[in-house]
Amino acid sequence: MNIVVIGGSGSGKSEFAENLAVKLNRDKLIYIATMQPFGEEGKKRIERHQQLRQDKNFQTIECYTNLSTISIPQESTVLLECVSNLVANEMFSNDNSLENKLDRQGNTLDKQENTLDRQGNTLDKQENTLDRQENTLDKQGNTLDKQENTLDRQENTLNRHENTLDRQENTLDKQGNILDKQENTLDKKRITLNDQGNYVEKVTQGIRSIIRQADNLIIVTNNVFEDGFRYDDTTMLYMKELGQINQQICLIADQMIEVIHGIPVYIKGYH
Repeated sequence: MNIVVIGGSGSGKSEFAENLAVKLNRDKLIYIATMQPFGEEGKKRIERHQQLRQDKNFQTIECYTNLSTISIPQESTVLLECVSNLVANEMFSNDNSLENKLDRQGNTLDKQENTLDRQGNTLDKQENTLDRQENTLDKQGNTLDKQENTLDRQENTLNRHENTLDRQENTLDKQGNILDKQENTLDKKRITLNDQGNYVEKVTQGIRSIIRQADNLIIVTNNVFEDGFRYDDTTMLYMKELGQINQQICLIADQMIEVIHGIPVYIKGYH
């Protein structure tokens, strides 16, 4: 049997799911823990969950990503806790994650901006040099006629410097345009997964792998969709992925139960 248990934070869904697993099979209980211990709050939540199940005979398997790589003993009842953490781990906590790729691209853009700043400073210095050369030419223009040829050569040199300066300014403008395009591309990547991998497929394939191995699978997931806030683009993307995964696992589940303030509400497959 495959059961999805959904609820908001602090709804009692975890305790309900654990008790449900014990009722199904007390002898072969597997707990797949997906939450990574980030910060004191995360550690406290993990400790609280460990205390809740310490007398329930669970064998714990920690799996933060790549759920499909887990091997489950036959005739087991598995509790997967929880999908929302698993999705976050897949998206944000490995070397190929969206966030790390964006960070690396952001660092590259920062370096390019620093290079442009240095080039701009060099151009400013060259302009100051040209100003001083022009002042020198003005003074030399008041000297003897025999210096006129020298002055002409200096003016030609100045013209060449000015042409070089114009070309450098044009190059700087082009680099600025390239930087703008890269920043626009980076912004687009914050709100799309076109080249980042199909997390929905990866997570659901992992869940299907567990289903094929276990007698019973209880999947805990979060309801994070009802607070009415508009978050940053990356968070909205995460919520979109989690919502699609929730839809997929509810389709394949025999039962779907929402826990509200510790009270189970059977939405699918109630007997």
